[in-house]
Amino acid sequence: MLEIKIENKADESAFAMSVFKQIFGALEDIITTITVRFSKENMKIQVIDSMHVCLCVVDIVTSVFTHYRCDKDIVLTIPLKIFNTIMKNCSLSGDKSSFMLSAMESSSREIEVENAGNDGEGKKEEVSTANKLNLCNEIDGSISKFSIDLLESELPQYTAPMANWSSIINVRSDGFKLFKNYGDLFGSKIIFRVQKNEFILEQHGEGTSSDVVLKADDENKPYTIDSTSPCSIEIKKSYLNNIGKLFSMSEEMQISMMEEHPILFELKLFNFGYVQFFIAPQS
Repeated sequence: MLEIKIENKADESAFAMSVFKQIFGALEDIITTITVRFSKENMKIQVIDSMHVCLCVVDIVTSVFTHYRCDKDIVLTIPLKIFNTIMKNCSLSGDKSSFMLSAMESSSREIEVENAGNDGEGKKEEVSTANKLNLCNEIDGSISKFSIDLLESELPQYTAPMANWSSIINVRSDGFKLFKNYGDLFGSKIIFRVQKNEFILEQHGEGTSSDVVLKADDENKPYTIDSTSPCSIEIKKSYLNNIGKLFSMSEEMQISMMEEHPILFELKLFNFGYVQFFIAPQS
């Protein structure tokens, strides 16, 4: 049995609702269905777009929810468009409002875990699955109930393309507006460039171009640059727009770069987990 309840009286209630509203909403631009694994300690997601350009990894600690029950690890494959349409109409606007998500296990199956055994073969473990997801939103005595038929799907296991990063840029939340204001000027692509102590956002459009240069020469600035060698990576700007939808949930973003390697954007969600976007460079 899986039960997640968010009550308005909790300090973390707004953030907890954002897990299902903002994260799931941002991922709808990348994929159409999402497979989520719930355990006693974490809610985990791994998704990759159809072009295999963007891999997103989500890890949220379950202590953020007012009430959480997970008798056994359970995997749910959710149609995103339907789920997000319902979530747009759910809120915690009343003083005594609450939101609940629940699913009853219907079967179980074996899945391969990420780490292989010493013999090189993947280890397997048993998880529960469900065929229906129930949602309930109560606002000052008014109760709305929804149910969603879940899909059958294998739990994806992707290997995150970690690297010996040559450049790491840390951006505090008060610096996010730089990416919002200058990251969407024109053109369909954006170039991230690091040279010496400078981080440059470069864009080219029809008959125009822009360079936004961030210099790490002041410890009071909302960003730091740690680079051992110059690096330049070009990506589709639409992926940056997806990341920007989660800025309000994050206290810090870390950008990790290495030439000819996927760029990593990691949003640190206070003490509640993280969201990572690995985006392959344009060829």
